[in-house]
Amino acid sequence: MSISLVAGPIQSFIGLSTDTKPTVGVPAGSSFFETDTASGWVYDGIAWRQLVTVSQTDDLLRAQKLKLDEILSQLKRLNANFVNANKIEPEDDGEQEDDGKETAEDAEDAL
Repeated sequence: MSISLVAGPIQSFIGLSTDTKPTVGVPAGSSFFETDTASGWVYDGIAWRQLVTVSQTDDLLRAQKLKLDEILSQLKRLNANFVNANKIEPEDDGEQEDDGKETAEDAEDAL
C-alpha cells in the first residue's frame, strides 16, 4: 500500500452506533465517533473501518494467550502419552550383564 495525501478538508462526525454513517461526499480519512459505544471509525474512501482500542487489543491478546496455553497443555499431554506408549524396555534374555566386577564365584570358577 502506498501513502496517499488526503486532499480537501477531513470531516469528523459524531453520532450513535445505530446511525447510518455517511459515504457520499465523504473524503478518505474522515472520522466517525459513536457516542453510545465509544467506538471510532475512519473512512478509507470506500468503507468505514472500525478503529481498535488498546483495551480491545489487550482483550484479544489475553484470549489468544489462553487458547495458546490450552494448546500447549494438550501438546504436553500428547507428548507424554506418546513417550510413555513408545518406551522400549530392554529384552530380558535371562543373562546378567557383565559389569566388569569379578565376583567370588567367578574367581572360584577360574581356578
